[in-house]
Amino acid sequence: MAITHPFVSGIADEANTALVRPTNWNANHTIDNDTITYAQIQNITVTDRILGRSTAGAGDIQEIVCTSAGRALIDDADATAQRNTLVLGTADAVTFKTLSAVEAGASAVIIIDGLNPFVRFREGGVNKAYVQWNASPGFVDFFSFGSFNFTGTAVGMNVTGVSDSPLRIEADSITIKEVSKTATSWIYNRIINGTGDLYYGLEGATGGTVFSGTTAYGAFFVNQAARDVQFGTNNIINITLQSGGKFGIGTSSPGAQLHTKAGAAATIGEIIQGAASQTGNLTEWQNSAATILSKIDKDGYLTLPGALRFLGFVSSAAAPTTTELPTNKDLAIHKDTVLGTVRLSFNDGGVIKSVTLV
Repeated sequence: MAITHPFVSGIADEANTALVRPTNWNANHTIDNDTITYAQIQNITVTDRILGRSTAGAGDIQEIVCTSAGRALIDDADATAQRNTLVLGTADAVTFKTLSAVEAGASAVIIIDGLNPFVRFREGGVNKAYVQWNASPGFVDFFSFGSFNFTGTAVGMNVTGVSDSPLRIEADSITIKEVSKTATSWIYNRIINGTGDLYYGLEGATGGTVFSGTTAYGAFFVNQAARDVQFGTNNIINITLQSGGKFGIGTSSPGAQLHTKAGAAATIGEIIQGAASQTGNLTEWQNSAATILSKIDKDGYLTLPGALRFLGFVSSAAAPTTTELPTNKDLAIHKDTVLGTVRLSFNDGGVIKSVTLV
């Protein structure tokens, strides 16, 4: 520390160097380090102050407020003692055993400010999870290195005050979008209770991965348990698929592979409607080898085993002709409008043969 007298002498030094001369007096004077005590530097106005400078830049010494916690930290002998005061661990990364931060007049709050800030959770030095704000595109990432559990009474997304379900999501467009991590892998959801086990989703590039019989990229809806799958409207079950494969429409207890039950007396039980210029059969009955046994063709004619085609009821003044029974083995019931008789007529290789029934 150097001190210079403000007065500068104008008298020249004497020749005797054993004397204190004017240039000696005007030169810098030093003070021993232990000569001046803290009390001699500056008087403190109140308690709980330390000397320093809080204002930016060089300047005069200022009094800085120092709380009891701050004084305790300053009083610590070394960094280890300071970490103990702050309740920190000994590792390089700061580990808070108990962290409390209170904002006056509000609830407890912790603020982490930075570019893409995040909080990482570890156990025994092993990463377990983290929460991060992702500035681009602007959302919060919740990432777990293991399973992820949220414990609470209810979770709401884009909604507050959830009380009707554990999870409620409100949106004006897509509510949930599930995307496979690869373009070819399967993806599905699963709902389980005591006995039922429902799967629904999309098969991957290789069929039969999730269940036997699923096709590549096919959508599936499967109850893995030996239980029914049912669909309904207006609070009523309308369709039932039993575990054995029986399919019921209008009944929950189908008695055949396909069982339809009209819901009212005026309801038509089944309609098979052909396309414009229909060429295929409307209905076929086949054996296990896929051989057609009987069919109803595009015109509604019934063909029985042996190529016998029943054309229904023909009414005319004369016996049916090959125009009315154009194909070999065509069969029809014919009413003779002149005689009033009813005949069974048959095309036998281009010859119409008839027998009177009534």
